[in-house]
Amino acid sequence: MVPFAKFFIAEQPEYQSMNIVIVGGFGTETRQMENTLAQAVRELGIRVSIGVAAGIREMAAYDIHRMPGLVIDGKVIYDGEVPDVEELKKVLLKYSKKTGSKKSDRKKPAARATPKTKPKKSKLRA
Repeated sequence: MVPFAKFFIAEQPEYQSMNIVIVGGFGTETRQMENTLAQAVRELGIRVSIGVAAGIREMAAYDIHRMPGLVIDGKVIYDGEVPDVEELKKVLLKYSKKTGSKKSDRKKPAARATPKTKPKKSKLRA
């Protein structure tokens, strides 16, 4: 379970939100990962929700061996390292293109087909 979450919503609403979890303790590397991620998201202007999960159980749940870890939409991206802002921006762009479909790309729901024949009446009598 995520103890708290930070939300960064961009001015460009055409992308859906990515779910990002930083897995780690309350050390300096985890804070550095938070700050780097927040800066990259602000510079890119994408829509994400960021949560921080701290503890051994969360590390085991995400299969992270070293802190901090970065998980995007359930996939472990970094395990035990803090990337720089430019590297993190490349990764975020890659995953925002995969998960963030534009509104124009979304399919409209299919119209219901109308039956050509009338339904038959039941022969049962009350």
